Amino acid sequence: MRNKKNDKKLEDALKNLDEKILDSKIRVGLFRLYGLIASERRQSMNVDNNLFK
Repeated sequence: MRNKKNDKKLEDALKNLDEKILDSKIRVGLFRLYGLIASERRQSMNVDNNLFK
C-alpha cells in the first residue's frame, strides 16, 4: 500500500513547480513584449528625428 501522505506532498510539490514554471513563462513573455514595444518606440522615434533633420 502506498503512503497517501507522501502522494499528497508529491502532488503539492508538482503543482507548486507547475505554478512557478507558468509564472516564469509569463514573466519572460511580458519582458519580451516590453522589449518589443521599446524597440518599436525607438524605431519610430528615429524615423521622426530623421524627418525633421
